[in-house]
Amino acid sequence: RTRAINVTHMNGLSAPMDELLEIAQKHPHPKYGPLKVIGDAARACGGEYKGTKVGKKGWMNIFSFHTMKLMTTLGEGGMITTDDLVLNERLRATRMWGANTDQWGVNYKMTKVQAAAGQVQLRRLDEMNAARYKKGQQRSELLNDVSELALPFEPPGYKHTYYLYTCMVPREWAGNRRDRLVTMLQKDYRVGCGILNPPTYQMRTFVRKRTLGQDLPLSNEIGTRIFTPSLHPLMSDRDNEYIAASVSDAVERIALESAGEPQETTKYKYDIALKDTQELFSDSPKTKEKL
Repeated sequence: RTRAINVTHMNGLSAPMDELLEIAQKHPHPKYGPLKVIGDAARACGGEYKGTKVGKKGWMNIFSFHTMKLMTTLGEGGMITTDDLVLNERLRATRMWGANTDQWGVNYKMTKVQAAAGQVQLRRLDEMNAARYKKGQQRSELLNDVSELALPFEPPGYKHTYYLYTCMVPREWAGNRRDRLVTMLQKDYRVGCGILNPPTYQMRTFVRKRTLGQDLPLSNEIGTRIFTPSLHPLMSDRDNEYIAASVSDAVERIALESAGEPQETTKYKYDIALKDTQELFSDSPKTKEKL
């Protein structure tokens, strides 16, 4: 029987926690009671859900401070939030070899230098997220008229962190055309772009062995339709405009190609990709100035 719901706050947007908590209450385990709701908040640190920060609702929420996340403790690290006092004590004991307790433990303590860096990053988290949010909103405005794309959305009461700017192509573009679009952006426009979220149950052996041959058609379909052009808070407006224009142009080319028409785009000419990359991005802010 199900004992917990493990939910991911995906790519910066909180999951609908109230609905999930309601499900957990309606389908209790016969022995352990209401299901535990565990949040994976690795990509949503600082995000908001109905006026509260991500991590406040649920049995526990797990954050990552890896180098590639929204804040970092110099490479590796993380945090767990919970209002369960018993779980809190157990977690604290576990990170210190189980010292002075009657349970096994491991060494999960971070160094003082890492903790100091994390404190500085935490104080700047809202500022860093605000810069990323501004870039995400700007890109959505630039791509708003590209009818072929479903863009990241922000329901009322939510606050996105735009950890990733993941878009979705039409159903009829799933697979080959989506892959062609990504390749076109990478090679013709020199835009960093990838397919970053394939269905977990297909790519992880541990999970795949335990899904009992189940098929998840919606996850499978979405996995063949999504793609993620790069987004970073240190991008200049010009960088962001170039990426958005490149995405728009590439989508138009794929649409014309699919219709069997010549690829004569009007929004952003193909040959701009042949310009010197250094010249194109010469006004980008230097990373070292932000460290």
